[in-house]
Amino acid sequence: QAPTSYKIIKLARDNEGNILAIDGTLKVMKFDYFQWSTVNNGLVQLDYYKYNYNFFSSSLGKIAFGSRYDWRDKVAVYNINTNSYELNINGPGYSSYPPYPFFRGGDLYVFEYSGDSDHDGYPYIFKYQNGAWYQVWKGPVLYKPGNSYAAYYNQTNDDLVVAFENRSNSNSVYRYKFSDNSWSGIGTVEYPKHSI
Repeated sequence: QAPTSYKIIKLARDNEGNILAIDGTLKVMKFDYFQWSTVNNGLVQLDYYKYNYNFFSSSLGKIAFGSRYDWRDKVAVYNINTNSYELNINGPGYSSYPPYPFFRGGDLYVFEYSGDSDHDGYPYIFKYQNGAWYQVWKGPVLYKPGNSYAAYYNQTNDDLVVAFENRSNSNSVYRYKFSDNSWSGIGTVEYPKHSI
C-alpha cells in the first residue's frame, strides 16, 4: 500500500522499472519491489484541489496533470527522468471543467470546454509555447453536453476522444482529428443515459 491518504490518480514506471504512484496532491511515491519511498512531496496539500486528469508520454518520460477549483485551472508536468515538476502553471481558464492536458509532438496541449450541463459552450484546444497558452482551435458549439467529461488523446491515430456524461439526457462522445494543420470534428455518438 502506497504511503498516502489520498486517491492514487496515476501509475507509471521510472527508467529503472520501479513503480511510481502519484496521488491527487501530486505526491510521487516509488516502489522498488521491497518498500515504498517518497520521491517528490507534490504541489498541493489541500484535499479539495485535486488533479483529476492526466496524460503520460513514455517517449518524453513526462506526465501532465490538469485540475480546476474555484474557477482556477492548473496544469502541472512531472519529469520522470529528473524526479521533479518542470511546470506548475495556470491553465487557459476557458473551461467549466478541469483542463485535459496531453503531449503532441513533444509539445504540451490542453482541451477545454467553456459550457456545462446548463449552458452551451465551445470546445477549445490550446498549446503551451514560450511561457504562454495559445488557442490553436475552437470547435462548433456543443449544446449543454453534460455534467462531467472524460478525454483521451491517442498518439498513434493523432486524435482526441471526449465523452460527456449527461445525467438528464443521453451521453455524447466526440472525436477530433488533427489534419492539414488544423483540428476538426470527425464524429459524434450519443449513448443512453448512464455514468461514464
